[in-house]
Amino acid sequence: MIQEPDPGAERVGPSGKDISARPLNEAVRALEIRLLKEALEGVQYNQRKAAQTLGLTYHQFRGLYRKYKSHLT
Repeated sequence: MIQEPDPGAERVGPSGKDISARPLNEAVRALEIRLLKEALEGVQYNQRKAAQTLGLTYHQFRGLYRKYKSHLT
């Protein structure tokens, strides 16, 4: 039997706030930063492996990394 996801489960962001209460661009930014951090931590900060983990090319990853660098250190 396929279990339906809890509709309220995805509404809470990493800060514990309801992400639907944010403008879309802020919610996307927060999600990108969180995913980048998690990927980097999971591969001991190897950027090529983090890119693979996220399904990105190295150059795509580097673009996001440069964009959010101040939030990742």
